[in-house]
Amino acid sequence: MSNNPMVSLIIPFYNGENFVSRAVENLKKQDFRNFEIILVNDGSVDNTAQELENVKQNNADLDITVINKENGGVSTARNQGIDAAKGEWICFVDDDDVPSNDYISSLLSAVGENDTKLAFGFFTREYSELNKQTSYNVKVYEDKSFLREFLYNGINYHHCAAIFNKSLFEDGTRYPEGQKYSEDVHLLWRLLSVNERVAVVEKPIYFYSFNPDSAMNKKMTLDRLGAVSLMKELEPIIEKNAPKFYPEYKNFAVARHNWSILWQAAGNFNSFNEFKKYVGNFEMESELKKLYTYPSKKVALTSRLFNFSPFVYYVLMRVYVRYFK
Repeated sequence: MSNNPMVSLIIPFYNGENFVSRAVENLKKQDFRNFEIILVNDGSVDNTAQELENVKQNNADLDITVINKENGGVSTARNQGIDAAKGEWICFVDDDDVPSNDYISSLLSAVGENDTKLAFGFFTREYSELNKQTSYNVKVYEDKSFLREFLYNGINYHHCAAIFNKSLFEDGTRYPEGQKYSEDVHLLWRLLSVNERVAVVEKPIYFYSFNPDSAMNKKMTLDRLGAVSLMKELEPIIEKNAPKFYPEYKNFAVARHNWSILWQAAGNFNSFNEFKKYVGNFEMESELKKLYTYPSKKVALTSRLFNFSPFVYYVLMRVYVRYFK
C-alpha cells in the first residue's frame, strides 16, 4: 500500500453488489501497482455497502477508500471520487467492465513519453480482444487536432479507456450532475478543449460490457433532450478555448447528437406514429441539414433520407438497428 499513489482508480456503484468483488479482482491483475482504488456507493438499496466494506477488509494490501453517499446519480459519485483522489493521475472504471492487465501502464507510458495530460486507449466490446496485443503504437495529436478526431470519430473513444492528470480538475471541471445521458462526453469536450496534445494507445485496453440491444430496448424518454442541451452548453466553452475549431463544433456537434438519438428512436418505437411524435420534440430537420456535408457518408445520406421521408427512414433504420447494429 502506498501513501502517495500515482494513479487513482474511481469506480461508482449503484446496486452493484454482484460486481464489487470482481471489479477489485480485475484491478489486482494490473502490471502497475502504485494505485489507489476509490469505491463510491451511490446510495445503493441492495447489499453494495457491505460488499464494499468486505472487499476492503479482505484486501488490506491494497489502498482502498470506500465512500458511501446519498443517491445522486453516477456523475455525483464520480465527482466525489475526484475530490477524494490522492493520485497524480485519475482513471474512471465502471463496475461491470474489465480493464486490460496493462491498462494503467500503457496509459502512463503514453502520457509520460509524450508530455501530455490526457491519453486514450481503445475500448472493445469483445472480451477476447483484451490482453491479446503485446505490441502497439501510440499516436499523438498536436495543436488540439484531437478535437476534430473526437468530433468525427468520437464513438471510438470512451472516458473509461483514458487517463487524466489531476491538474485538469483543479479549476472545478467535473461531470455535469443531474443528467442521465452524455455526461461523460460533456466532460471530455471540456478537458480536450484545453489540451494542446493528446496521445492514443492504439490497442484495446478496456472491455466495455455493452449490451447491443440496450439502446433499442431501453425506453426512449425526453431526458435525452438534456444531452442535446449539454452539447449546446459547450459552445461558448469551445469558442473560448479552441476558437479555430469552434465553427466545426457549432455546425456539427449538436446535429450529430440529434442524429444519434434519431436512429436509436427508430429501433425503440414499434410504430411510426410513436417515432414521429417522439422525434418531434427535437429540432431534427434543421439540425440534420447541417450534416449534409458531414464527412461520414452514412451520416450525411441518412440525414438527407430522414428529411426527404421520415417514414422511409424509420422503416430502413428500424431494420438496421434491430438486425445489424
